[in-house]
Amino acid sequence: MNDASTIHIWLNELERALAGLPEASRRDIVNEARAHLEDRVAAGLSARSALHGFGTVKDYARPFIEDFLLSRAITSNHSLHMIKALVTHSARSIVAFLGLTFAAAFGGLTLINLLWLIDKIGSPDKVGYFTDAGANNYIGRLPTSALGATEQLGPWWYVLTIAGIILSLFLARLCLRLSGFAIVRARSQSA
Repeated sequence: MNDASTIHIWLNELERALAGLPEASRRDIVNEARAHLEDRVAAGLSARSALHGFGTVKDYARPFIEDFLLSRAITSNHSLHMIKALVTHSARSIVAFLGLTFAAAFGGLTLINLLWLIDKIGSPDKVGYFTDAGANNYIGRLPTSALGATEQLGPWWYVLTIAGIILSLFLARLCLRLSGFAIVRARSQSA
């Protein structure tokens, strides 16, 4: 196999690896890689030696894909895009890992509040904030062992769980966005 066909095969694999990117971006990346490879071959390197400096197609394509996912997530303002972008960065970025961890924790709080709200609607006398004669406090579903406890919040339980849902969703999104911005800032400072 000659140098031109070796480079052509590698560039075709690169284009396939970049399939998730917009066509214009994909074309620019492949054309830039082609120009660098042709310059190296023109300088006297074999195609294999020139490609060795680029690494595998997957390794070469990864930063372009990660940057695209992150910039799309930040500009689109969609949480699912941000989660996907942070997942791709989480193996190499403590900021992405922590952002996902805190967002998951706040997502869990959202789910708990939502379940409490639904449960309260179905069993208003068994869900809420209760105290019993022994000054024991119960939050959520009242255990059967504490049936004599008194509900303290009444209809405020609905307001507080809805506020908890809104606040925890807001904090989850905030963690995702701040992590994304921190990664972009770190990349721009290292470039």
